[in-house]
Amino acid sequence: MNTPSPATDVSLKASTVPGRNELPDEPFPLLDYLQLLWFRRRLIILLTVFAGIFGYLYAQQLQSIYTAQSTLLIGVQDSKPADLNQVLYQRYFGLEAAEELELLRSRGLAEKVITRMGLLRLPEFNPSLRPPPSGLKAFFGKLSPRNWIPSSVSDAFRGTSSGELVSVAPSAEEIERRQMVTAVNIFLAKLSLVPVEGTDVIMVRFSSPDPRLAARVANTLPETYIVDKLEAKLESSERVSEWLSAQLEDLENKVRDSEQAVELYRIEHGFTEGASGDLLTQQLSSINSQLIISRAERAEAQARLEQVRRLMVADADGLATASEVLSSPVIVTLRSQESEVQRRSSELAVEYGPKHPRMLQVNAELADVRARIGEEIRKVVLGLVNEVEVARTR
Repeated sequence: MNTPSPATDVSLKASTVPGRNELPDEPFPLLDYLQLLWFRRRLIILLTVFAGIFGYLYAQQLQSIYTAQSTLLIGVQDSKPADLNQVLYQRYFGLEAAEELELLRSRGLAEKVITRMGLLRLPEFNPSLRPPPSGLKAFFGKLSPRNWIPSSVSDAFRGTSSGELVSVAPSAEEIERRQMVTAVNIFLAKLSLVPVEGTDVIMVRFSSPDPRLAARVANTLPETYIVDKLEAKLESSERVSEWLSAQLEDLENKVRDSEQAVELYRIEHGFTEGASGDLLTQQLSSINSQLIISRAERAEAQARLEQVRRLMVADADGLATASEVLSSPVIVTLRSQESEVQRRSSELAVEYGPKHPRMLQVNAELADVRARIGEEIRKVVLGLVNEVEVARTR
């Protein structure tokens, strides 16, 4: 009788084990996965409900943002002829649009718009007026690691607990300056300037949770920019007029000194006036009469100019109500064209949307007519300045 040894049994059992490179002929265990999902169904449902509630609460915290848009036509030429080479150079390299864009996004212009519209009174531009966070924002704010540090430790690092460093409260001017800097940063972050390729039009876009505020800012920014350019030209004209006045006063003093020297010479040498003296007296009388008339004309022109300046400072739209502007036949014609284009725009708005080509065309035509009206108003103001200078020169 042959009884196998233990070594023989081990070898036989080892031979029945499949090799590592051999794959078992079993189907895809879909049923096992389904059983696993069914076993974890409560956890899956709980996570799904939690994610849905969290997403809903987060969506409630979101804020709608509205974007308003206006168009600004640049490059309106003056009546005087321009250098053709300079115009072509600026057109080819886009320097004119680049300069206008830099001026529109300047911090100085933003400060003027903020001051004019009183945006520092709004929590959107003044973080110090915002209420404390609530809801999810307050919850996540409490989870910030900054709140985990004890106040004693933070004070020690700031040096306030040892008394070595003393913090001085900022003055009212410093607080106002910081608020203005913050408001300008927020304002410029919400502002977008997009030049339309191949045209002289710049799209001014402003985003805000308040749609009316966005529309007001989108319209006020170009208006403030145009008024600034007009004021700069008026200031330049005033400086020129002051220089001319100083020169005229100097010449008058020289003429007066010369007349006194002639009179002294005549008295010293015993010359009499004779017939020429009567003629000189008549000429002086005529010149005095002309001087009185010229001064009256100058006072009248100066009064009209001051009225226009007061209207410009009070409201940029007030220039359109000045008598000189209303009496201009060119502006009257352009106003008629503006009314006609507005009527066509209202009729097309009933049938087409704002993005329709016909609506875009009529809006561009309306912007062009308004730009021409603004240019004519500027010419009227400059004409008043020139009239005052001519009267002063006379």
